[in-house]
Amino acid sequence: MLAQPNRRVFYGWYIVAASVIGVALSQAPIVYLSLGVFMIPLHQTFGWDRGTVSLGLSVGALTLALSMPLVGRLIDRYGARRVLLPSMAMFSVATMSLYFLTGSLWDYLGMFALIGVLGSGSNTMTYARVLSAWFDRLRGMALGFAMSGIGLGSALSPIIAQAIINGHGWRAAYLGLGLLVLLIGWPIQYLVMRDTPHAVGLRQDGEGAAVRHRLELGDASLAPVGMTRRGAVRTKEFWMLMTIFFIVALTLHGLQIHLAPLLRDNGLSARAAAGAAGLTGAVTFVSRIGVGYLLDKFFAPRVGFVVFLCPLAAMALVGHADTLGLALASAVLLGVGSGAESDLMAYLVSRYFGIKCFAEIYGFTYGALMIGTAIGPYLWGLTFDLSHSYQPALWAALGGVGVICLLLLRFTRFPDWNQTPATTPG
Repeated sequence: MLAQPNRRVFYGWYIVAASVIGVALSQAPIVYLSLGVFMIPLHQTFGWDRGTVSLGLSVGALTLALSMPLVGRLIDRYGARRVLLPSMAMFSVATMSLYFLTGSLWDYLGMFALIGVLGSGSNTMTYARVLSAWFDRLRGMALGFAMSGIGLGSALSPIIAQAIINGHGWRAAYLGLGLLVLLIGWPIQYLVMRDTPHAVGLRQDGEGAAVRHRLELGDASLAPVGMTRRGAVRTKEFWMLMTIFFIVALTLHGLQIHLAPLLRDNGLSARAAAGAAGLTGAVTFVSRIGVGYLLDKFFAPRVGFVVFLCPLAAMALVGHADTLGLALASAVLLGVGSGAESDLMAYLVSRYFGIKCFAEIYGFTYGALMIGTAIGPYLWGLTFDLSHSYQPALWAALGGVGVICLLLLRFTRFPDWNQTPATTPG
C-alpha cells in the first residue's frame, strides 16, 4: 500500500529523498562505476586484461542505450512506478548473478548485457520524469538532490566492494551489491514513489491559481505540455544535447572508470586509489546539489560551461598525480565536473522539450550518454594496453571537454511551456 501524503511537508520532497536512494542504487553507481576495483581481481582470476574487462561495461551500456527510448515511451504511457519496481527487482537479481561468472568471456558479456536491459527502467530517466512532474520552480534543486545519488552511490560502491573483496573475494562483492538494491532500494520505492502530484490531489510546486483551478476541473485539463519526439529531433538543441552527453561519457566516464588503476600505475596503493575514486563520487554528490541550485538561479547552459572547466584541469593533472595530494585534487576536479551530468541533462530536456514525451526524449539523450559510456572505458583500456600509458587518452579527453564547453555557449533561451499548447505539433 502506498504511503499517504504528508500535507505539512510537500510530498514531492519525499519523492526526492526516495529518488536519491534509488539513483544511488541504480546501474551506473552499483555496477558500472564500481568496475575499476574489480579489474585487477578479474585479471587475477581469469587472465583478462583491462580492455577486456572494460568490454563488460561497453556491452551493458550499449544494451541500455538501445533499451532507453522504448522504456521511456512505456514510462510516458503507463507511468514510472509500473516500470520502476519490476526493473529494480530484475536488476538486483542480475547483479547478484555475477557471483556465478565462469572463465567464459561470452558469459561475462552476456551478464552485463542482461544488466543493461533489465535495469533500464530503474535508472535516472525514471526518477527525472517523476521529479519533472512534481517540480517546476525548484526543478533544478529537486533534480540536483536526486541525481546526487549517483555521487553517493559511486562514492560508496567502490569502497563497499573493495571491503568485501578484501574479506570474501570479488564474487561475494557482486552478491552484496545486488542485495543492497533488493533489500534497501526496492522497498523504499514501493512505499514512497508516486508518479504525479495531481494523482494524489496535490499541485506541482510553483504552479499558481490558474493550475489550481484546472485541478478542480479534473485530470483532463492537466495534460502535460511539451514536444513530441518527432518535433524534438527537428531542433538543433536536441542534437547538441546528444553530442554533449556522448562526449561527456567518452571522456569523464572513461577516466572515472579507469581512475583507480591509473592512480595505482602512478605508484599509489590499492587503498589510496580506491579512496580517490570514492572521493570523486563524494564530490559529485555535493556538486550535483550545488549545480541543481544554480540551474534554478542562472541560465543552465552557462552553468554547465563553467562547471565543465573543472574536468579540463583534472585531465591535465591526473596523469602526473603520483602523490596522494595530487590524486585527491584530481579526484575533486573530476567530481565537480561529473556533478553537472545527469541533472543538467534532465533539466535541459525538460526545459527545451517539456514533459509531454519527456521520458522518451530523455531516453535518446541518455542513450547517447550510454553509447559514450560503452565506447569510452573500452578505448581508455585499449589505449593503455597498446601504449602502456593513459596519457594519449588524457590528451584526447582534454579536446573533447573543450568541445562540450563550446557547444554549451550556443544554446538559446528556453521556450515558455506555460504559454504553449499541451499538444505541440511534431
